[in-house]
Amino acid sequence: MSLVRRRGRGAPARGARVLARTGAPVSTSVAALPLLDGFGPDDDLLVDGTIDAVSATGFCGAALRLARRLPSGPYAINRCEDRTRFLLGSAAVLAAGHTLILPPSRGAEVEGDLQARYPGAYAIADAPAMPGAIPTVVPDAGDLGGAAHWPPPAIAAEQVAAILFTSGSTGAPAAQPKRWSALVRGARTFVGSFGPLPGDAVIVGTVAPQHMFGLETTVLLPWQTGTPVDGRRPLYPADLATCAAGHRARGRRVWLMTTPLHLRAFHAAMAEPPRLAQVVVSTMPLPIELACDVERDWGVAVGEIYGCTEGGMLATRRPARDATFTPGAGLTATLAADGRATLSGGHLDAALVTADRFLAVEDGSQRLRLVGRDRDIVKIAGKRTTLAALSAALASIPGVRDAAYVPAAAEAVRLAALVVAPGHDAQSLRTALAARVDRAFLPRPLAFVAALPRDAQGKLAAAALQAALDEALRVPGARPDRVLCSAGAVPHAHPAFAGHFPGRPILPGVLLLERVERLLREHGLAVAAVDDASFARAVEPGARWSVRVELGDDARARFRVEVDGEKAAAGTLRTRPSA
Repeated sequence: MSLVRRRGRGAPARGARVLARTGAPVSTSVAALPLLDGFGPDDDLLVDGTIDAVSATGFCGAALRLARRLPSGPYAINRCEDRTRFLLGSAAVLAAGHTLILPPSRGAEVEGDLQARYPGAYAIADAPAMPGAIPTVVPDAGDLGGAAHWPPPAIAAEQVAAILFTSGSTGAPAAQPKRWSALVRGARTFVGSFGPLPGDAVIVGTVAPQHMFGLETTVLLPWQTGTPVDGRRPLYPADLATCAAGHRARGRRVWLMTTPLHLRAFHAAMAEPPRLAQVVVSTMPLPIELACDVERDWGVAVGEIYGCTEGGMLATRRPARDATFTPGAGLTATLAADGRATLSGGHLDAALVTADRFLAVEDGSQRLRLVGRDRDIVKIAGKRTTLAALSAALASIPGVRDAAYVPAAAEAVRLAALVVAPGHDAQSLRTALAARVDRAFLPRPLAFVAALPRDAQGKLAAAALQAALDEALRVPGARPDRVLCSAGAVPHAHPAFAGHFPGRPILPGVLLLERVERLLREHGLAVAAVDDASFARAVEPGARWSVRVELGDDARARFRVEVDGEKAAAGTLRTRPSA
C-alpha cells in the first residue's frame, strides 16, 4: 500500500462538528451529513502500524477522484477484501450518490442473483474482472498520495447508502437497506454505549466490512469519530501480536473489534497479552467463561454487542461482570408477553421487534436477559434449553475445538451435533457432555468433522449446518448409530381388540412398544428403560405398520412407529444386551 507521510494528528478543523465525541444526536432534519467527522485535515485516517499513514485530506482527495471515474450506477457491489480498497471504493461510491451493495458471500450464484436484483450494478473489487463480467473498478491505493481535498464530501442524509444482507442463520439472506443518516447515528450509538474513543485510539478489526458489525465498527465508527483505522485484518494470533506491538510503539492504543471465534483463537495461542485498550465482540454469542478468561489474562475490558443486520447495534453488555444486556445509548426496549423485545429510538428509523426472546430484570431497569430464538429453544422429555447453551457446553469440553448442535426437525425426538475434536470419540464426548447437560439433550447422531461451515464472521447458516451434517453422515463410519427396521400389518383378529373399545377396536399403545421390543430382541438387545414415549394416532385392525430404531453407542435408542405412513408412536429408550 502506498502511503502518505504522516503529518501528525492535529486538532479538528475550525467549525468541524465532533458530535461523536460529545454524544450529541444527529438531527434527522439535515439535508446532508459529512463523510468524515471529528477529523482535522492532517489527522491520520488509515494507518498500518508504521510511521506512515493516510491523512483525512489525502483520503478525501483520492475518493473524489475515484468517484469521477465510476460508472453511472446506481449500485456498486463492493467485493473488496483489502480494507484500504474497501474504504476508498465505498467513499467514492457514496460521494457519487450511489448505493453500496455488500454481498454476504462470493460465488457465481450470488453474483448472478445480485445482478438480476440490481440491474445496472457495477463492481468494486481488488482485481480486474474476468471477460464477460459486469463493469469493475479497482481502487488504486497509490492514488492516496495524490492531491488532497478538504472539507470532506457531504452525503445526502436520506440517501440509501448501503444494502446489506442477513446472514442466513435462520433462513435465506434478506436485503436490508440503510440510509446514510441512520448509519451515522449508529456510530453515535456506539460511542454513547462504550464511551468516547480516546485521542490515541486506533481501530483494528477482524470482521469483513460487508458484515453489519464490520461496517459499523471498522468503517462508520472511524469515519464519524475522527479515529484512525488499521488497513490490515489480523486473523491469526501472530498477526494481532505484530499489529498491537506496532501501534504501541507509535503511541496508539488498540480497540479490537472481533468475533468470539477469533477471540478464542487469539487467547488460546498468544503467550503474551497483546496489551489492548478495549475488546468489542459480536456476530455470535460470547461465552461468559471466555470473556472472564480474556479479562483476567489480558487485563482488558471485553464488551459484547447484541445486534442484527436489520437494526445494527441494539444492546451491549460486559459479560465478565453482568450477563444481562442493556439497550444501546438512545434506544429503549419494550418487552412483550411472549418475550420479544421492541427496540426504538436512537439510530433506528422505525421500531424493530427482535427475533430473540428475552426476560426482563425485575429491578426497574432496561436490562434484559437473552433467552434465544424460537428455533433455538428446544424441549425434550419435558425439559427445556437452547441450542446455543448446548453448543457452548459441548465446546467447553477440553479437546473440543469447535462444536454446534443442529436445529432439530419439527418431529425430532433427539438432537444432532457436529464437533471438531480430533482427540475424542463419541463415547468420551458423550460421557463428558453428560456432566454438563441433561442426558435428554445428548446428541445423536454426533458427527465428527474437520471444520464447521462457518462464514468469515464465524456464523453458521442453518442450511450450511444441515448440509454439513448430511454430508458427514454419508461418510462411512461417521455415524455411530445402527438403524433397525421392520414392518407388518395388524391382524383383524388380534386378541387385544376383543374388549378394547367395543364398536371401534383400537390397538393398545403398549403393543406398539412391544413391536419395538421385539425388533430389538431379534438383534440381541433388550429394553432396559423407556425414557419417553408419545402416541400420535389410533391404530385400527388391518393397519400396516413399520418400526425404525436408531441405536447409539451410548446404549440409547430412538424409535418411531408409523402406521399407514403416519407417525403413531415415537420416543427414546435405553438398551442392554439380552440374556
